[in-house]
Amino acid sequence: MSIWPNIGYSIWPADAPAADNTFDLHVTNASGDNINGATVLLETSLGVEIFNISTDANGVIVQQTVATQTDTVLTITKAGYNVYIAELDIDRDLDLEIALGTGGGSGGGGGARFRNIGIGVNIQ
Repeated sequence: MSIWPNIGYSIWPADAPAADNTFDLHVTNASGDNINGATVLLETSLGVEIFNISTDANGVIVQQTVATQTDTVLTITKAGYNVYIAELDIDRDLDLEIALGTGGGSGGGGGARFRNIGIGVNIQ
């Protein structure tokens, strides 16, 4: 017989809830002009949707809150532009800027530029 009542949760670190992270995104074209109405989908590697939202006239999405997780897939689509697909680990607050290309190339969005403003990485 246990002297501990069933308190409904565990204090073991492995059972700690995943931290929430903010996810901000700005989508532009290669010239830096905002893209209105781009569809932004974030899902797990198993295809479970985390969020599906469109950019506004300023090319941004409403800030999302995402639990820490690895192996997520970010897909951005807009008619007339290359599809952008990238794998991301959501392990901190992210403030991303993605520039969609309009032709040629493949992989990583076919000429898309990715810039993670939050940690100062600029990959072109």
